[in-house]
Amino acid sequence: MLGMGEESGLQLSGEQTGNMPGPEWMQIHHPQERWSQAQTANVSIGQGYTLVSPLQLAMAYVAAANGGTCYYPRLIDRVLDQNGTPVVDEQGKTVNFAPRVRANLLNQVSPQDMELVRQGLWKVVNEDGGTGGRARLKDVVVAGKTGTAQATDRGQEENVAWFACFAPFDHPKYVVAVMVQGASGHGGEVAGPIATRILER
Repeated sequence: MLGMGEESGLQLSGEQTGNMPGPEWMQIHHPQERWSQAQTANVSIGQGYTLVSPLQLAMAYVAAANGGTCYYPRLIDRVLDQNGTPVVDEQGKTVNFAPRVRANLLNQVSPQDMELVRQGLWKVVNEDGGTGGRARLKDVVVAGKTGTAQATDRGQEENVAWFACFAPFDHPKYVVAVMVQGASGHGGEVAGPIATRILER
């Protein structure tokens, strides 16, 4: 529903779809292994065979921020001519780049559970001891989640530090996803401060 493991719809050259594994995927790609509850738990926190792009993660956070509507990403909001008038097509209709809904999570998740997710993201940044504390802003309430993916590059272990967030918490306007390959620290230490600088701007 969130578009994980699928193309974005932006027709990007060289786009990789990532991977959202499940029992069927395991049977095809690793027939010697059996899917288990441990695999489900691993995937639910973005570990194991899960692969996502920063754009996919950002779009998932859009759904968390707005309470459950998942959209396809878009690059263009509107097209105006040199006079600031909306451009029309050959039929005289305004060229439309309205948001397209991918899925409504509230068909599967209760509003109470969506709010539980939002509150959890708030706590990561705003409660003492939260791993995203470095992403706090003075005048804007940020909600987000840190992550650190262990990866290998040519046999060498390297961390991939993540931080994804939205702000302001009560009336979200921005979503930011930061991924730092080859990081010397964890998501909260490395990627969180980068997201903060982006939001400050």
